[in-house]
Amino acid sequence: PLAANFEAILKTTSMLPIRDPVFDSALAWQRNLIHKLRGKGDDIVDCANDGSAALMVVGEGEDEEDRPRDSDLCLVRVWCFTEAGPGALGEEREFRCGSGEVCDAIEFAMRHLAVGGTAAMACKGQRLQQLPGFEADQVYPILIQLEELTPNTELEGKPLAKMLPILRARKDAGNELFKKERFDVAYWRYMSVKVCIDEAVESLPPELRCGEFVLECADLRRTCGLNIAQCSLKLGKFAGVRPICEQILKEDPMCIKAMYRLAVASLELKEFAECEDYVRRILNLDSEHKDAVKLRQRSRAARKEAHAAEPIADGRGGQEAGAGPAAEKK
Repeated sequence: PLAANFEAILKTTSMLPIRDPVFDSALAWQRNLIHKLRGKGDDIVDCANDGSAALMVVGEGEDEEDRPRDSDLCLVRVWCFTEAGPGALGEEREFRCGSGEVCDAIEFAMRHLAVGGTAAMACKGQRLQQLPGFEADQVYPILIQLEELTPNTELEGKPLAKMLPILRARKDAGNELFKKERFDVAYWRYMSVKVCIDEAVESLPPELRCGEFVLECADLRRTCGLNIAQCSLKLGKFAGVRPICEQILKEDPMCIKAMYRLAVASLELKEFAECEDYVRRILNLDSEHKDAVKLRQRSRAARKEAHAAEPIADGRGGQEAGAGPAAEKK
């Protein structure tokens, strides 16, 4: 499906008068793209795991190991195309990576580009939030080149006491992205804060890992972990919830939010016993947790439905579809 999206948009862009020093010729990137599509489909990245933003790197950068990280200052050039012709031709945009200042498509591209690199993308309009005039369900071709990258150094050399306000502000920015339902970008913002905390604490001597600011960092880290899990649920990445929340429960065995997120993920993965076990643990701590009670009801109903759909033995070594009470009476 992703390759089909690219093939479709090439018909739209094949005759557009693109003229810019970035490209050897107007159609060079398209020829390269077609070659890769037909030869190595694995080069296409489904950025959002739902087909709404597909990406292929069509121009290598200067240093493939030097890619933007959260809060780095990026300067990109963006080309957008519609049936009427190119829009925002060669437009430059400067922004902080992961801040939500630009649309999802550009944020996605920053995870794959080094300075000087170019990505071709097929994106639905819903992923082009800050670029006006695009229909949400229409697929559009865009080109993105990362021209300059200035690493963010505001955390370098700072003690934990001075790092915490900066990291809290980044987490709060993730909260705003979550409220706007930009779950992918919020996910990476929370993840970057968590990684920064882990690296900062691990760099401390063992005797300093129990101080006041370390405990505050642990609380912020737990909050980010819970938010990562919530983003994962929203994005349908149910398997990714388990390692995050299980780690939280090792540190805080009575964290109801972690248990609830694990219960929801287990239900979505059809792991009904695990779901109901987490619900039981929640209700042991809070017998009036309404969401947990509703989740248990959903799990039991889903378990019953799944059991009814299982094949049963027909008495001759074969299988009959439709297990459950009605089938068993036969």
